[in-house]
Amino acid sequence: MIADALARHPGLLALHEPLPHLSIEAYARWSRTHPRKRIVELVRTKRSAAIAQVAANGLIYVESSHFCAHLIGELNELYGARFVHLYRRGSDFVRSGLQRRTWYNESLRRKYQPARLVRDYFRRTHLIEVGRSFDEHRLKPPAELTTRFEKICWLWAEINRVILAAFEQLPPQGRMSLAVEDLDEGLLAGLCEFAGVATDQRIIADMMRFVRSRSNSTIERNVAPPEEWPACTMERFLQIAGDMMHRLGYTDAQGRVHPIRQR
Repeated sequence: MIADALARHPGLLALHEPLPHLSIEAYARWSRTHPRKRIVELVRTKRSAAIAQVAANGLIYVESSHFCAHLIGELNELYGARFVHLYRRGSDFVRSGLQRRTWYNESLRRKYQPARLVRDYFRRTHLIEVGRSFDEHRLKPPAELTTRFEKICWLWAEINRVILAAFEQLPPQGRMSLAVEDLDEGLLAGLCEFAGVATDQRIIADMMRFVRSRSNSTIERNVAPPEEWPACTMERFLQIAGDMMHRLGYTDAQGRVHPIRQR
């Protein structure tokens, strides 16, 4: 959604998860299984030519991808990049994740086990682009989390934890955080200013149209919304993700979920 919106600006080239993906580098950096120097070189190989070409055309390169969450230090080192932490209510993320049948789906993993093992061996062990895997960018949760629900709760909290930790190492002018629920014309204008491009009311209105269209919204709604979850389900969600919900302003000090996020 944010890539679609920013792409409406004539000074930006905004892409969502462009190919080649940075998923294997992101996972390797998160899991600390490979030397950082090698990961930096792989990212340089995948992105430098494209970023240089975009700059040569007088545009600013923008990439939206949660893979980048695990590569903030590397991207800052390579390109002096600026980072936007765009987050959403954790329970909404979990609902969306549950509707995507590939997320932490053990039955699918078993079905494609032989091919997956070979593919993941080369991708994760040797950082070689061999095929694609529907679950390779899902981080490995703690062993005590056994259900899809628990794992997706943890995933939301973990990705946000990684970003907030990395942001502590960045200067204030290099980082920006905002909630999807808060996006309006004023924040879009601020986002453009942060990206280093001038804007006007017409461009902002056009961008806002894409925000309201929810272009990335899941069409099939077969999972109940959080407000309809049983108390035990919400309790388990807050056990796993409650601390992050509070850090991002979605709950009060007693862990009660706010009807409206507190800025």
